[in-house]
Amino acid sequence: MQTYGWLLDPKRCVECRACEVACKQWNQVPTGLRYRLVRIHENTAGNVLALPGACNHCDNAWCMKVCPARAITRDALGAVQIDTTKCFGCRQCYAFCPYQAPQWNEAKRVMQKCTMCPERIEAGEQPACATLCPTGAIRFGKWEEIQGKGSARIDHFSNPAGTRPRARFIVEGFPG
Repeated sequence: MQTYGWLLDPKRCVECRACEVACKQWNQVPTGLRYRLVRIHENTAGNVLALPGACNHCDNAWCMKVCPARAITRDALGAVQIDTTKCFGCRQCYAFCPYQAPQWNEAKRVMQKCTMCPERIEAGEQPACATLCPTGAIRFGKWEEIQGKGSARIDHFSNPAGTRPRARFIVEGFPG
């Protein structure tokens, strides 16, 4: 099974939120709905850190393990998916995800999160967020090609040892 992941470069992120807009447009999120499948994390610790915050589709996905409805599974591309027809909104996935990827969709009364745009990948395209990022802060590709690049750990990002997220960070020249 071919799996995919993210290569993120926080020093390139200009906080334009094009990734959020692309994701909302592709996933047809209604205007005014207060949830984002991709979001920019802003932290201040002497500097501003902007990290695109999509689901990391972890190899050891805690959200999947704690879901009492068994609504969270892994698809053929290795992406962690929420079956909204099974989800009853207990929010355990959010509580246990160290990255807060699952989001409450008030309109549908279920949890939703980044799907990694499987229909786009199957068509040979990038996920919507990576396609629209104007600076290249979000890159996407085959995990076997990405996992050896950059760093698994960056300040303000939960320790990856437990979940093994499919996300790596370019940290050269970035103030820590």
